[in-house]
Amino acid sequence: MKILRIVCLGYKAGGIENGIALMQPLFEERGHIVKIFASETRPDLPHFNHYSYKIPPGGIGKIFYSFNPYSYITLKNVLKEFQPDIVDINGLGHASPSILFLLKKYPTVFKIHGSEGFTKSRLMWWFPVSDFKHREYNLDDLNFIGKLRYVYHQYVNRPLYWFGFRNVDIFITLSHYMHRLMEGDGIHNKYVPNGTILLDYKPLQKKNITNTLVYAGRLKKIKGVDYLLKALPVIIKKFPDVKLFIAGDGEERSNLERLTDDLNISNNVTFLGHIERKQLEKIYQCASVIVIPSVVPETFGLVGIEAMSVGRPVIASDVGGISDWLIHGQTGFLVPQKDSIVIAEAVTKIFSDHNMLLRMMRAARKKAEEFDLNKHIDQMENIYINLIYKYKKRKM
Repeated sequence: MKILRIVCLGYKAGGIENGIALMQPLFEERGHIVKIFASETRPDLPHFNHYSYKIPPGGIGKIFYSFNPYSYITLKNVLKEFQPDIVDINGLGHASPSILFLLKKYPTVFKIHGSEGFTKSRLMWWFPVSDFKHREYNLDDLNFIGKLRYVYHQYVNRPLYWFGFRNVDIFITLSHYMHRLMEGDGIHNKYVPNGTILLDYKPLQKKNITNTLVYAGRLKKIKGVDYLLKALPVIIKKFPDVKLFIAGDGEERSNLERLTDDLNISNNVTFLGHIERKQLEKIYQCASVIVIPSVVPETFGLVGIEAMSVGRPVIASDVGGISDWLIHGQTGFLVPQKDSIVIAEAVTKIFSDHNMLLRMMRAARKKAEEFDLNKHIDQMENIYINLIYKYKKRKM
């Protein structure tokens, strides 16, 4: 099977891109030929895609969120050259709805990973934090530029997506949360549980348990890392030796480092910057608990599955699709978003009860095994095969 996978970014920026990269060898091991189509954004970083398209420079580039001629022309040539059996879209973004109009003759799957220009219920989360007067995600708090952007996406960009969606055969969502949300937005879809490559199970023994926390992910306002930092002074009162390792990078890093200084917790916090998957696995192994303090309703939260596969309980905001895998009181704790006090209470509870921690470690690994990436690929492979068969039957 020849599979063309489309994704906005061709480097490992987040969960979507990491997932694309992890699936590549697994598809190839099954005998499939897979090519990846992505933008040339950040050419300074290692890219995993095979085909690239340009993004118009400067302010005028924003217009091309509706129709990017570069992505359109490039994909037209790619389709002619590669002649895929199936097209698997994993987000458009810079590619714009333009490429949808090229796919009428190709079996096409659109996997909805999160916020995009067509997701009415999640459109706000696609905006930069600078579009909000007080840097808080609330539609009532949009500034003038934010209001213009909202009107543009609602009444110009979104209708173009819907027009192009006539060439999409099936939409896939990766959590029960996204399935319900997209159905509410009028996008009929099939739920396929997300997955990742499970890491080695490394349970702690009582003798080597430490008061160590880890956050892994992008440093963006929507990730709520500031609420985790604000929880630390409360935790320090009971566990002065607590250590928090923050793995990841992003536009909020300088603000978070400044907040760390203001809270006088610099001795307890280490910013690791962007690290590769193998290094991250070692960080998980050193931790006792992983914290995901997201403000944004996460589509799924693959970092939690990775941490649980090592055998680490997770404390996470009860938002989006996180409750698909985090079982409150068993594999960790669900906490209200933006609540530093409850985060601190949950951490303190686990640190104070090593028997609970060990139970949660075992339960976390068992739950993570339900989301093995091979199980996800099995289901996607069946969807591809059935869709290709339907196309061939139409031609007979």
